[in-house]
Amino acid sequence: MKIITRKKVKKIIELIGYGFIIAPAVIKSGLFDRNYYRRENGLNLPASLALLHYLFIGHWRRLAPSPYLAMEYYLDQIKISDEMRFEPIYHFIRHGWRAGITPNPFFETNRFTDFEAVAGDKYSNPLTYYLQEKAQEISPSPLFDPKFYTKNCPEAAKSAYDPWSHFLYTGKKKGACPCFFLLHWYEFCLGAGRIPFSEKRGEILQTAFFKWLLAVNDHESGNTCLRFDNPYYRNKYLDGGQDVSIVKHYLEAGVFSGSYPRSEVEKLPDKPLISVLVPVYNVEESFLNQCIRSVLLQSYPHWELCLVDDCSTRPNIRELLTIWSELDRRIKVKFLDNNQGISGAANAAASMATGDYFGFLDNDDELSPEALFYMVKYINKTGADCLYSDEELIDYTGRRASTFHKPDFNLELLYSHNYITHFVLARTEIFHKNCGFDPALDGAQDFDFMLKTSENTKKIVHIPKTLYKWRAVETSTSINHKTKNYADQAGKKALEQALVRQGIKGSVTGAKWNFYYQVKRKLIGQPPVSLICDCRRLENCRPWLDNLLNSIKYPDIDCTVIIPENSSFNDEDCRLVHPDKSMPETYNNLAATSDGEYLIFVDAALDPAEDGWLETLLQYAQTDRIGMVCGRILPAVKDHYRIGLKPDLSNHQPCYFAEYFQLASVHMNGLQWPQDILSSTLDFCMLKKSLWLEMDGLLPTYSSWLFGGLDLSLRLHLAGYRNIYAANAVIKERDEVQEDSMALQEDMAYFKNKWLQSEKIINPYFNLKVLTEFNLKTDEFLRWYGQSNQRQE
Repeated sequence: MKIITRKKVKKIIELIGYGFIIAPAVIKSGLFDRNYYRRENGLNLPASLALLHYLFIGHWRRLAPSPYLAMEYYLDQIKISDEMRFEPIYHFIRHGWRAGITPNPFFETNRFTDFEAVAGDKYSNPLTYYLQEKAQEISPSPLFDPKFYTKNCPEAAKSAYDPWSHFLYTGKKKGACPCFFLLHWYEFCLGAGRIPFSEKRGEILQTAFFKWLLAVNDHESGNTCLRFDNPYYRNKYLDGGQDVSIVKHYLEAGVFSGSYPRSEVEKLPDKPLISVLVPVYNVEESFLNQCIRSVLLQSYPHWELCLVDDCSTRPNIRELLTIWSELDRRIKVKFLDNNQGISGAANAAASMATGDYFGFLDNDDELSPEALFYMVKYINKTGADCLYSDEELIDYTGRRASTFHKPDFNLELLYSHNYITHFVLARTEIFHKNCGFDPALDGAQDFDFMLKTSENTKKIVHIPKTLYKWRAVETSTSINHKTKNYADQAGKKALEQALVRQGIKGSVTGAKWNFYYQVKRKLIGQPPVSLICDCRRLENCRPWLDNLLNSIKYPDIDCTVIIPENSSFNDEDCRLVHPDKSMPETYNNLAATSDGEYLIFVDAALDPAEDGWLETLLQYAQTDRIGMVCGRILPAVKDHYRIGLKPDLSNHQPCYFAEYFQLASVHMNGLQWPQDILSSTLDFCMLKKSLWLEMDGLLPTYSSWLFGGLDLSLRLHLAGYRNIYAANAVIKERDEVQEDSMALQEDMAYFKNKWLQSEKIINPYFNLKVLTEFNLKTDEFLRWYGQSNQRQE
């Protein structure tokens, strides 16, 4: 007979008492699910006894209390012995979250440590707070993307659970992928008998997640993630062997030896060496680790990382950089003897680099895993000298705040502000031709670099993919335009120097916000200008015409007014004409017989909003290789634009489509900034008379000037001329009346068939990815737009 000692009895009584003490807190936390506990652990007991079983028996056996707390994963972070086990839910509530311990691989405790300031004492821990308050709004971890998950798991959208809970309860069992990076077949918790891993590499690569990755079982037919090909990797690097974990081998050896994660990377015809330059100065260690790690885990392995510390005063930065340099031979580190500023440190990094291209990465930002692969893919495709991508703004914890969807290279927009920012890759020869970064322009050295690059090459390629993560911290210009005034002045100086280098006479002034500028070019003489006004819809055009002419101070101008057949209007200073059989014929005749070197078209539905608009249009029209220049038309009701960035796919009216076709890219890139555009209508624009004649003006196939003008601008674009939106030439609608007729419907159909359905033209300044911000599907938009395909992949 087994004797129970008094000591054991006392211990049992203590444990029973402990169980009853913690039970209320465990229940209140919501982290114990009695149905899940019985079902998942195969327990045949009443629901009313589930909690008692867990508190007195289950947690000792490490039985999962709910999907929110992965038992082995949690305990492994604490490194407790079997003799010192305690109940994990209560430990997390009282101690664990304060120590930054995560309850499962898909929840970052540190993201929600401020919950007490928001919710007071309502919740005992950040996980309960998240489940009750935030689960429908935001992601709890970079490893779980609610939008990605619900898009790829439709049943989640119909579930009563929030997306994260749905994934933990049912999605992982069915192999649903939680985010772009992760696999369909992972076991989403750690268990006994797991594969050991390199302690040194595991520590620097984020131990919890790294160890979790190495703990999973390999699956021959599945892929570790959307950028990893398991069968390819096993056959190429493991000789087809089945006794080695693919993930373990890749993370412990493949990453550091430059192994390809999939055949698509290996098959790139040209594989240039990419040198990523990172100036380092007093950055938070966690941000620096994330920055370096984002390069180390690139799917494209032919890179070198050149880190230069600019005399940081923060402790441990030197040691940290040294550890990283010892980890991988591709990581080069240099410590400057004196502080040289960001440009000096970047140039020092370039002096160590041996790559064919230089990439520029800030020490607290991150590259997306596929950044270098797509850069090289586009190099092979285009032979570009310089490339840039879209980027997303991330907060302190790495959560996405917003995405910058950029146009293809837009020179005039670049003169307004550095819209390119990150991620930039430039051929080494271009870097040296630019003389690197100018230390005198610290804070705007990247702006100056792009201005010089635009002068030294025409092969600048935009990649419409989000390849860079720009971290917004308190002093970052990404969120606070009042910071770094010195950088704003440096940007102004960089732009002034660019104008001098190009022989452009003009001035640069600041705009409403820092880092935005306005270039005012000096007019070249006073060439004659012909003004052509369409007044057919006005019974009495005298007030309107007087108002328009009074807003013009330009000396050498003549005026032609198109009036209705029955009009009695008379003006000795203007040429009055009646329309011909068609408006294209009328416009062509007027343009051919005009005296001006430049033509201005103004519709009588528009009123001048301020003076100087003619000179503003002319400063652009005088520039070499400029086609049509249109001004900014303010709506009749303030801020009430008929179109915006989001298209109304239910609106099939010709006037709406024509306006969206012309201005969608302007709404994306900023109504207040001058910029290159694909097309323009004739309601408020200027162009050289010689260009009108060269292009044969408006084609007779159109019945109106609306689509005829768009057609003319597209022909100019294909001929190599740049059409410009002059934001500072402002005019205002008098009303919101639009005329849609059967003739316009026919014009629109012809226009779409000629330019869009045949795919003769693509709008390089409109990024289709912006449609995702409105949950619009690209194929639906393109059907409405009249185009079956576009370049953006």
